Amino acid sequence: MANAVALISGACGTLPLKLYKDEGGGKVPAIDHPAFDLVAFDANDWTSSSSMRAQLAQDALLYGDGFAAVTRLPDGTPFELIRMRPGSVIVYYDPSTNEPFYSWQPQAGSSTLDGRAQVSPMSSGEGAVEFSYKDVIHITSPLSINGITGIAPIQAAREAIGLCMVLEEYAGRLFGQGARPSGILSFDGKLDAATAGRIRDSWNSAHAGISPARRQSSKTAASFSKWRSRQPTLNS
Repeated sequence: MANAVALISGACGTLPLKLYKDEGGGKVPAIDHPAFDLVAFDANDWTSSSSMRAQLAQDALLYGDGFAAVTRLPDGTPFELIRMRPGSVIVYYDPSTNEPFYSWQPQAGSSTLDGRAQVSPMSSGEGAVEFSYKDVIHITSPLSINGITGIAPIQAAREAIGLCMVLEEYAGRLFGQGARPSGILSFDGKLDAATAGRIRDSWNSAHAGISPARRQSSKTAASFSKWRSRQPTLNS
């Protein structure tokens, strides 16, 4: 799963992205548009456009949705794109039009010092910030129930993943320590449990494999009952 997410998000980050405008005779790059540099080069002063696209794709694949807020200058000109961390956004919508709007509440994050940078947002004392759909880039996973928010593929596949884990564990027990005897030793007369156990262990020691992983697999069962045959036999 990690490799799939890295492959898809990495591809999203490496693909070129530009704004175009229609001049009648065809589409040409809109290099004079204020958002051109944001999507083609740098989303903000500390994040490249490619890194932003890759991160939003990761968020959509792992959490169902990726969000980026568009901050604007006082005159409405787009100035930068800011990633909104998963779990910090609530999506509301108008039931009559399905038009969404967003409530963003930055949440504290942290990490240990085992080789990773610590993360802690500055406290501004402000509450949730609401955004129009015009000011949010919302990337959803391919899966959605309500048509507004996405479902992370790993969540949708959790039952299948859990079943695969159970089957793998069962197969390991079956082939490593499976209770499937390869044969039965039978003797004339009735044997007590101790004698039957010693005969069985002696037979296994002489004929079974010695691999530690297979010591419990396909052993020979010893009979405790009276049989017709006069000599020891092995029934496979």
